[in-house]
Amino acid sequence: YYLNPNETLTIQSSVTDHQYSYQWLQDNVAIAGATQTSYSTNVLGTYVLKISNTSGCSILSGSVDVITNFAPTISIT
Repeated sequence: YYLNPNETLTIQSSVTDHQYSYQWLQDNVAIAGATQTSYSTNVLGTYVLKISNTSGCSILSGSVDVITNFAPTISIT
């Protein structure tokens, strides 16, 4: 996903069953407090959702790559 300056992206899981636990990861690191079925961000990186059941089995979602979609402003004087 191409993120423009001052834009926020909300990533939503298609699985929303309350019997599972959720943990969002950015660049393979757990995001503190990101344990809901959706996550909003304006930070570049690769995001995945870890979904776990009560037996301890878990699966990772496909990744969402958030990258910049703008060229820096250059001024020549």
